[in-house]
Amino acid sequence: MVYIVKARLTGQSPGGAQRIASSLRTFVAQGNGVEHLHAKLEPDATEVVFFLLAETARRAEAMTVEICLRAMRMAGCQDWSVAQCMVTVVDQAEELILSDRPPPEDEPNGGAPARPAAPADPCDAGHLDEPCVGADACAAEPDPAPPPSALGGRAPRIPARVPSTRMLRSMNERYVLSLIRQLETVSRADLARLSGLSKPTVSSVVANLETRGLVERSGHRAGCPGRAPTLFTVGHNAGWVLGVEVRDGAAHWAVSRIDGKARSTRVSALRGEQTLAGVAAEVDLVCRQAEITRADLACVVAGFSSAPCETADAPPRRTCHATLDRALHRLFGPRYSARRGVEMEVLFRYREGRRAPAASVSTTVYVTVESSVDIGVLNDGALHPPDASVCTPGASRGSAPSDLERIVAARGGGPVMRPRELADAVGRGDARATELLAELAVLTARLLRPVLAIARPGLLVFAGRLAEVPGFVDAVRAELAGTAPGGMPPMEVGGGGGEAVLDGCLVEACDLAWQHIFDGLAGV
Repeated sequence: MVYIVKARLTGQSPGGAQRIASSLRTFVAQGNGVEHLHAKLEPDATEVVFFLLAETARRAEAMTVEICLRAMRMAGCQDWSVAQCMVTVVDQAEELILSDRPPPEDEPNGGAPARPAAPADPCDAGHLDEPCVGADACAAEPDPAPPPSALGGRAPRIPARVPSTRMLRSMNERYVLSLIRQLETVSRADLARLSGLSKPTVSSVVANLETRGLVERSGHRAGCPGRAPTLFTVGHNAGWVLGVEVRDGAAHWAVSRIDGKARSTRVSALRGEQTLAGVAAEVDLVCRQAEITRADLACVVAGFSSAPCETADAPPRRTCHATLDRALHRLFGPRYSARRGVEMEVLFRYREGRRAPAASVSTTVYVTVESSVDIGVLNDGALHPPDASVCTPGASRGSAPSDLERIVAARGGGPVMRPRELADAVGRGDARATELLAELAVLTARLLRPVLAIARPGLLVFAGRLAEVPGFVDAVRAELAGTAPGGMPPMEVGGGGGEAVLDGCLVEACDLAWQHIFDGLAGV
């Protein structure tokens, strides 16, 4: 699938825009999916339009952010950042990417197609006689001699015309909606100034979004000379999400609008195996508090903060956690996602740090230490979780033994304690339990070394029963001393529960809901 991604990079370094644009051009036709790009330079900003080959819209957006970050590092512009990133699918890609036929000898301009006059955008009809330009690539001159493409033959060339009005309108809608989401309350004049679109185009786009219920009017701006401008915000019924934090036999439920407002919460006890009817009743109760129904929920995210075997003496697949997970999956299908509590806690802390840039950490590695050691990464707000079951330990490992079982077997065998039992035994001073935990700390450090070398995190967060045992993190730090590239990152023990996990579930659910809305606007 071909996607157009528009990114805006901002910073203060003198000459940074030119250097970054030069670095970005080195990524074109290198087998990474970037088939064409166009950059528009400003004194303190660079607007770039990428034409990408990618599997999904989310993958195209992630590729764009990664390429922009690499280009900024190559240009030595550490103070620059990706301020905005918008992606849309290109319908009928063959209309945009020309065939790789060789140019005829008698074709003017070295084979480059003559540039036709830009057609007026129908969404501006009745307003002004100016075209609706939603991407700078529309005004870009085609490359008369494109380099060889990684896909074979000549690299595709982009015609200097707008082939699809629907595609352009979709891109404008996504771009304007993302600005309204970020700014919360904004006027049409401000949207035109920030987006670079014409005022008639912005008026048409906002009207379409208002008709769909995605935005709504929120009064007028006071204190302005002349006619007070109308303000717009995310629509009251644009979407709702549900977050669930599950820990120690209790479920904490929270419902929120996708703009983070109108939150309702409740807590319920989990007693043994959960039935579908019982879970549905709990969901209906918290929805009723927010005056919505279960059908209004766009996304549901549950964060599991402790292993189910720690909360009930039952087979792993019949505990309260595992049966709650299955019930939520049956209720919501693809709208439901299961996550680890530590993942949601780290994600929420990252978002809070973004509000205070001095405290923000771009890459965080989180380590869950239960019967086995699981390591995941949060990089620039994107989660890269470990390949392990969230709420049924050992499910994704098949018949493979846990890390604790392997350590016990290497020591000659013996009973294998549960994480809670092992932590309690260490607290009582049991020598065997203390030795097992020390070997688990050595294993954790050994698993972390390659991750630290590649990810270079700014923070390490530990979670899980055994990570909370006093001295465990210190033992890992001592084992890693002198071997961590770039120095030892700070290490913390995450709470693994409470408001941070619940808030993280809502953040993740809102992100998924917004992605669904943007994909819908793009026709994905």
